[in-house]
Amino acid sequence: MTLQKNHMKKIIFKIALMAIVAVSFSACSKYDEGSKFTLLTKKARLINDWEVEKMTVNGTDVTNLGIVTELNIKKGGDVTTSNTFFNLPTTTEGTWVFDNDKSHIIITNGEDLESFEIIKLKKDELKIQATTNNVLYIIELVSK
Repeated sequence: MTLQKNHMKKIIFKIALMAIVAVSFSACSKYDEGSKFTLLTKKARLINDWEVEKMTVNGTDVTNLGIVTELNIKKGGDVTTSNTFFNLPTTTEGTWVFDNDKSHIIITNGEDLESFEIIKLKKDELKIQATTNNVLYIIELVSK
């Protein structure tokens, strides 16, 4: 009798483990170009020191126009944006939050509020986009 109970427990454990793995693989592809599987939370992947690798405006690559941008997203909800435009540095402090379904990051600097749709969110890669005044910005960042 005990042998049957142990065997039944093993079977139930294997079924539960397979269900957890199946849910994990199907639930991790929230972003179009994101990881198919990760153990890190979305917040853990987003908190990082980022620098712009590529930026397009309405499909035109504007990466090498003398603009260097860095984004420091901190755990407590603070964000620092550092821009250098033709050797003139500026830094702004603000806050960040996810929207309800974590498909957008909302960054607030003073009275400015910008919502970015997350296209890709990996441990060392972030791709976001925003449309402002009918202008589409796509920004690809990598961890520093």
